Amino acid sequence: MTSNVRSSGAYQDGAGLTLGEEVEQCNAFLSRIAVTTKHMSKAGRTDMLTLMAMRWNQLKLDNLAASLTRRYQKATKALETQLQNLESLRIEFSA
Repeated sequence: MTSNVRSSGAYQDGAGLTLGEEVEQCNAFLSRIAVTTKHMSKAGRTDMLTLMAMRWNQLKLDNLAASLTRRYQKATKALETQLQNLESLRIEFSA
């Protein structure tokens, strides 16, 4: 069982540096209204899903600047680390 956990991508160096689960987050947001729309007419359900999708898009837009800033800072740190690793390997192999 331990080998399965270690072979998972989530536990590898550098894995998970980006979010990559936008669709799952959107589906989780929209699933909140599943019970509400269950007994609605087709037109009502379509309207409700449209409103919720528009709300999701607005939330994403409202948080876009902060989200992109965090991702940029995270990517910059990862790049610095990899450049240091590359320099260490260059020195190691040139000696």
